[in-house]
Amino acid sequence: KPAPPKPAAEQASKRARLAMAPNPGADSEGPRAGRASWESEVAARIRRSASYPSGSRDSGTARVGVTIDRNGRLVSRRLAGSSGSSVLDSAAMAIVARAAPYPPFLPGMTQSQISLTVPLHLHPQ
Repeated sequence: KPAPPKPAAEQASKRARLAMAPNPGADSEGPRAGRASWESEVAARIRRSASYPSGSRDSGTARVGVTIDRNGRLVSRRLAGSSGSSVLDSAAMAIVARAAPYPPFLPGMTQSQISLTVPLHLHPQ
């Protein structure tokens, strides 16, 4: 014997709950967390490639802006903030180039390229 039909109010309530379900768009937690994870991986790769320039006694933090495409290719780099030493600034730019290629974008990252700024703390060992 089939179940009796549900009251119209209960069916409408179910539709309303479905309509209010979150839409996993570009600003939802999943894609944001994916991008943050990817950015952390990029910054870690750059820091692993860091080496202090021989012959220098300076220390400082250079901020390097990078643009990376979805396949992990370094599109551009620029000095976003000087360390106060031209030797360290040049070393920071070389470190960013040496760290390439970068990881490809994660699923859900729909941009064609991403720009970010990474601080590099350089000091004698």
